[in-house]
Amino acid sequence: MNSASIGFETPGMQNNGRNFFFRVAEAMTLDGLQIDCAMAPLPNITGFAEMFVCGYLLKAAPVFSAGPEGFFSTAQSPDFDSLAHQPQGIDFRGGNVSDGGMFSFILKEWMPKGASNSVYMPLGLTASPGNYILFHRLRNTWHAIDFELQAVLFYE
Repeated sequence: MNSASIGFETPGMQNNGRNFFFRVAEAMTLDGLQIDCAMAPLPNITGFAEMFVCGYLLKAAPVFSAGPEGFFSTAQSPDFDSLAHQPQGIDFRGGNVSDGGMFSFILKEWMPKGASNSVYMPLGLTASPGNYILFHRLRNTWHAIDFELQAVLFYE
């Protein structure tokens, strides 16, 4: 088994997203992913903070929206119907059943306390040359924070 690591810190995130991605050069099986992430408030910040973090294995390079959020669109998975079954009539906001999702989680905390999480996810995904691995984080609060993520990808 092989491993590769990547890490980044994004200071001063405030109502915006950050993305990074890289191209797969050789055919491989992605066996697992270890992620450690943390968010901390900038000085004198009090209030609720939330950070959404997700990762995808994509068949082509991602395309991002204009603006500070940097949203990206994922294709509807051909293996599932569209996400439209909500019989109670409750206001529902969501997208399609996305193709290529590897992981997704949310950090929530009341600032000035920070939040952190460490997660291992077994994957068992086949990656082909020309695929892309994308890490996306979107900040859904009004307070400026620093965010850090370290990841180790295990593959064969």
